[in-house]
Amino acid sequence: MTWLRGAAKQPLVQFALLGTAVFLVDHWRSSEAETIEISAATRHEVAKGLERSLARPPTPQELERGVEEWLDTELLFREALALGLDDNDAVIREHLARKLEHIIKQRSILAPPSEAELLAQLEAAPERYRGPETFTLTHVFIRRSVDPKAHRQRVDEALAKLAAGAEPRSVGDHFPRGPTFTRMMKPQLEHIFQTRLSEALKAEHVGTWQALNSARGTHLVRLDGVFDGRRDLESLKPALTEDIQEKKKQAALQRYLAELRKKHAIEY
Repeated sequence: MTWLRGAAKQPLVQFALLGTAVFLVDHWRSSEAETIEISAATRHEVAKGLERSLARPPTPQELERGVEEWLDTELLFREALALGLDDNDAVIREHLARKLEHIIKQRSILAPPSEAELLAQLEAAPERYRGPETFTLTHVFIRRSVDPKAHRQRVDEALAKLAAGAEPRSVGDHFPRGPTFTRMMKPQLEHIFQTRLSEALKAEHVGTWQALNSARGTHLVRLDGVFDGRRDLESLKPALTEDIQEKKKQAALQRYLAELRKKHAIEY
């Protein structure tokens, strides 16, 4: 501790310590006690936040802990402002700006969009509301055999039976995924069959049987339907409404910013 006593005798150190003491005393004397109200609304907001994070309503004990944490945060926030810690802090500046932006957008009371607005939104960006292309097909599997000639003969016999109208389930060998695949995407089907399907899934092949080879055997595939992902207006209403409302909220924010610009002298 000798070095500490020695350092304390240095003029520069004494000046720094004195400055710190003056700052703390001045801050203590100038601080006025502020009332922090933990209202019913505050408790409600804390409870809602806990319910979102816990995926269930909080217990009374959890709510009390949440309120205490809110109070701790509020105390630290107010003290940080009093000490000027927010000055020129880019993170705090950005956070507060985004928070106010969120409040402005959320306080906008918007009427449900009209049918005309929904249609206009859909027509403006049809690809945004289109799902992936999907396919429905029927499948018969012929397991690969040691003798290629015998395998080819089995494939031809199966195709002949299918052309004559035989029930697909009665033809061929067992396949774990069954004979029917409904509204599936091309990558999913290629993963199941372990073979490329780009040519087989063209709309021109709907209704005809095609033989496709893979390492496991031959897949006899009948393309039953091609769906381009377009959806009807009724099923799209929630997504269209959300996008329209967001545009309106963004417009409300721009109007608010325009008014703020009028209130301030801005120099470039």
